Amino acid sequence: LSFLLARVKGERHARQFDDREVNELHIKGDKIFQHKTLHVNYTTYDMRRETDIITPKESSDVMFLSPEISDADYVKAPFWFARVLGIFSTVVFVRNRQGTISDEQTIRFLWVRWFKRQKEHDFGEAHLRDERLSFFSDSDEVNPFGFLDIDFVVRAAYIAPAFNANRVQTFLG
Repeated sequence: LSFLLARVKGERHARQFDDREVNELHIKGDKIFQHKTLHVNYTTYDMRRETDIITPKESSDVMFLSPEISDADYVKAPFWFARVLGIFSTVVFVRNRQGTISDEQTIRFLWVRWFKRQKEHDFGEAHLRDERLSFFSDSDEVNPFGFLDIDFVVRAAYIAPAFNANRVQTFLG
């Protein structure tokens, strides 16, 4: 619920909320809807409009702006990547202790598995190679799964497998 509450409050990242705040959030009809496709519109380099169609079963990797950008890092890695596991929407509202109800908001979001950038792999124009990504493993101190607001998705991403690199067998269900 912290992800939905952060979105209702206009915050980009989920954080810890106290029980009072979480209890004020209500999902209309206790329903979350699952969708089969996501259409992402974007503008190409030659100013044409294109659409990526993302489904959890195929063509399911997306890119979005890196949420933590410092000037030095932005040039090197402006985007983060995730694999889409599910596409959802729900209608939420907040009812505070005085009984005041906020306007209903439709929240559209993705359930994703995060990719991490392999820091030991140099990339970019100076090295003439693309960045190398991998899934978070259970040895990392980060939850490998999370939620992403659909509005943050820039477009679909094709992440080519590096078959000569190591493979992770966990979380592959």
